[in-house]
Amino acid sequence: MTDRKTRPALVTIAALALLAACGQQPAAEAPAAAATPASAPAASATAGIAITNASARATPDGAAVAGGYLTIANAGAEADRLVSATSPRAGRMELHEMAMDGGMMTMRPVTGIDVPAGGTVELKPGGLHLMFLDIPAPFKAGETIPVTLTFEKAGAVEATLTVTDRSAGGEHGDEHGEGHDHSHGEGKADGAR
Repeated sequence: MTDRKTRPALVTIAALALLAACGQQPAAEAPAAAATPASAPAASATAGIAITNASARATPDGAAVAGGYLTIANAGAEADRLVSATSPRAGRMELHEMAMDGGMMTMRPVTGIDVPAGGTVELKPGGLHLMFLDIPAPFKAGETIPVTLTFEKAGAVEATLTVTDRSAGGEHGDEHGEGHDHSHGEGKADGAR
């Protein structure tokens, strides 16, 4: 078992091993966070976890919530679990799922999202997604939203969500109409499976 002092060194060693296995050399003095062009999918990788297709949709003025969507790929030999998310653009964040319950679309927080070894999980409208709560300002098309995803094994993984136009449809903020239950108090004890 590793402690918090040795974990960063182990993560660095694992990342260098992954780069060597891919035949890539680490860049000397690479910037800590490179900007992602709005037209390219945001990607991040740490300890076998890669984040791609990271996006959020623009929100109307006065909206207090927004949804975030992305794909998590786990190239590692062990399963991992997304346990939390944070962003400077939200007062707080939750992991959510949407599902039909008795003919009504419901949404509820989950305690975690399992990512199988060698597998992928897609967070998308109408299913598992990131929930931005208490957003102080609307998300505007073209801007980027920084998010830190925390995994049980991989630890913190940085991602950048590109905000797209609301006309793309299905934005979480648009789902608060008829037939929708936003039950924050009833999180799943066992997480999403």
